[in-house]
Amino acid sequence: HLKIIPNPSGNSVFSMDNSQGCDSVNVNFTPNLPSNGNPLITYNWSFGNGDTSTAESPVKTYLTPGDFTVKCTTSVYEYVITSVSGSASNDDWCGDVEEAYFFGCQGAPDLFFQVNSNGGITGSDTIDNTMNGSWTGLNFPLEGDQFIIYFFDEDNGPPFGSPTDSLGYTTITVSGSGGNYSFSTPSLFVSGETAITGNLVVSLQVKDTYIDSDLIHVYAPPALNPVSLSGNDSICDGDSALLSVNGGYSYQWWYNDTVLLIGKNDSTLFASQAGNYWVMVTNIFGCSDSSNSQNISIVPSPSKPGFISLGNNTLKTFYNEFPIQWYFNGTPISGATAQTYIFDSTGYYSLAAINGFCITFSDSALQNYVPIGTEDPARINSFKIFPIFALATPASLA
Repeated sequence: HLKIIPNPSGNSVFSMDNSQGCDSVNVNFTPNLPSNGNPLITYNWSFGNGDTSTAESPVKTYLTPGDFTVKCTTSVYEYVITSVSGSASNDDWCGDVEEAYFFGCQGAPDLFFQVNSNGGITGSDTIDNTMNGSWTGLNFPLEGDQFIIYFFDEDNGPPFGSPTDSLGYTTITVSGSGGNYSFSTPSLFVSGETAITGNLVVSLQVKDTYIDSDLIHVYAPPALNPVSLSGNDSICDGDSALLSVNGGYSYQWWYNDTVLLIGKNDSTLFASQAGNYWVMVTNIFGCSDSSNSQNISIVPSPSKPGFISLGNNTLKTFYNEFPIQWYFNGTPISGATAQTYIFDSTGYYSLAAINGFCITFSDSALQNYVPIGTEDPARINSFKIFPIFALATPASLA
């Protein structure tokens, strides 16, 4: 069977350029919501192997096989005003019926404030008849890191009172994670004077959170055993050696490091040439690994020997390239390794030339054994008889 590897990540919170691989996997992670330098967007990564990161776009290398669940939490924070306190420091608020001026302002202002954050207006409750207002538990969200705070004295308005008095405003820029900010508002009526002095607290809170996870697949390489050789790593010329390997789904054999053996895609190979053989093994995940190299050497086979019969039960060979061995009916004759052999049995005789373990046989020939002294018609027929001539004596001498 073949395993179908899943497509790269497609979750809603982050992307990764490599979600699977063999042996080890190097992954670049990128959040789908980039910060563009905004410190109010943070990231918390968990890589599934015990490692974590708060980087925006981390890089992680997985060195061991397995499935790893990667989780990213993208948090969008916002600044919030949690408390404000302000004190009236002049008489800009004076003028309403209850705050009439009789040799000095009477009573105290009715203080409230408004916050303008990037065009969004938020207002506080009014604290009546106080020179020192304090507002807590506000949780006023801010858009961005800068806002304007305005202070007012709430009056009754016409026809029995004066309009609400403006007690000035100031712009505040928040940095880092917020904190305490002191401020003062200049008088709108008397140059150089302060209308309100005070303090406010800005905190961070999570506005939105995005969480999703995905998988990294690291597949193990093939579990290779060394190349197995059946028999000897030296073979006779014209023979072959059987090489085999296991642990894979597909195979590709190579010769002498760089020569691809086209079509040799089985787990076994018959090697018939001298050289180094190795195989690239691929498992069901598509992971590959190369085997060890197995060297095969070739031992030259001897040339075919020949022999002749000299008669008198004698066989002779003139072969002298390699050691020889005489055979009788297919069985080696003990001690019969000389070029001449005198036999004593009728049967089939052959001659073997031997180079190490490489043997080349002659043709087999039937030889008839005839005891010495026994008339052998074949032998008689092989002799030529020449006539004997006597010298003639002249008749005169007779």
